Amino acid sequence: MKQGADPEYDQALAMALKMLRARNRLSAEVRARCLSKGCNHKKIEAVLYYLVQKGILKDDSVACDLANSWLAEKGWGPLRIETELCTRGLDPQSAAQVAESRDYSQAIQKALKKQNGKSPEAAKRSLYQLGYPPETFDQFNLE
Repeated sequence: MKQGADPEYDQALAMALKMLRARNRLSAEVRARCLSKGCNHKKIEAVLYYLVQKGILKDDSVACDLANSWLAEKGWGPLRIETELCTRGLDPQSAAQVAESRDYSQAIQKALKKQNGKSPEAAKRSLYQLGYPPETFDQFNLE
């Protein structure tokens, strides 16, 4: 669509680009924010399609970046990462793929070092709160 031909489209595009300049976002986040600001749903969908086609909006890349950040900075496990990606609007299958494709061994060891000297139950509770499944406990002899 030619810029200037449709003011509603131009408004939605400007809003989406402004959000994406601030930080990378998932398409669902852009959609929800534009809708909350009163943009027309059809215009938003057209803008999202345009941004995906131009390679400006890449859900897979953004999801991987978010997962890597949460893992490195917060030590989150696969369950927590998957849940957060779904909360932000990524489809459950993609969220599961992104969460399962990470290497969590260093984050788990770091979390367990913080629990050094505490009971195995405390270590399990900590890992569970970070989003690690019970199978993790077996791998690290938390019996």
